[in-house]
Amino acid sequence: MKFPKNLVKYISVFVLGILVASLGTYVYSVNRSQVSVGIKIVPASIFVYDSTGNVVSNIDFGIINQGSQTLYAYMFIKNLSSGSFTLVWKSTLSSVTANMTDTWKYFGCCQYDNFLNNTVISPGQVLSTQYSVSVSPQIVASTYNWTLTVGALVPS
Repeated sequence: MKFPKNLVKYISVFVLGILVASLGTYVYSVNRSQVSVGIKIVPASIFVYDSTGNVVSNIDFGIINQGSQTLYAYMFIKNLSSGSFTLVWKSTLSSVTANMTDTWKYFGCCQYDNFLNNTVISPGQVLSTQYSVSVSPQIVASTYNWTLTVGALVPS
């Protein structure tokens, strides 16, 4: 049985299209990562909450695509104690991957330009903060989980 030339051409293009679409879907799904951050608060006199007043114990950035980008989470930190203290934070992100870095800043006069570490916070004071994660284009598709610890240095 002989097929018309045009039919063979169309079938070839159709099959090639399916292969390209399948490969594109595979590459898209392989180059995605799940990103989640747990938050520990020490001591109990620090209150970290979102814009609706809910306590923040986890930041879920969801699924991200491979490529250079910055992820942001906005939170408020309140001093519930009767005295001032110095805020400190640390992250375990660098032990998880070298392809992401994080910073935590608070809102100054006009923008998030002040680093949170070693910031003195007075009783009842609330800081508007921005936690950011910079993602390198070399990020490998995976699930990334790390922990932020927020603490206080109380003057002696």
